[in-house]
Amino acid sequence: FLALIFGGIMTAFTAVNGHATAQMLHHHIPEKLAAAEGLFETQSHAPLAIFGKVDEATQSIKGAIELPGFLSLLAGNRF
Repeated sequence: FLALIFGGIMTAFTAVNGHATAQMLHHHIPEKLAAAEGLFETQSHAPLAIFGKVDEATQSIKGAIELPGFLSLLAGNRF
């Protein structure tokens, strides 16, 4: 039971920390955030790709689950 509580707290902390890091990268080094997320073209309402593998030849992410607008939400607090 204690491990479940501790795991939940650490999961929330990791989510908040990741969100803050994405916003910092978006503000200071947007190219690095785009590279980390496999985004090859600048776009509004950028999708967040979960799982998948970046294919540099076709400049796409293969096998990813894309959440429309969530990368924009993560980086700038808006869809």
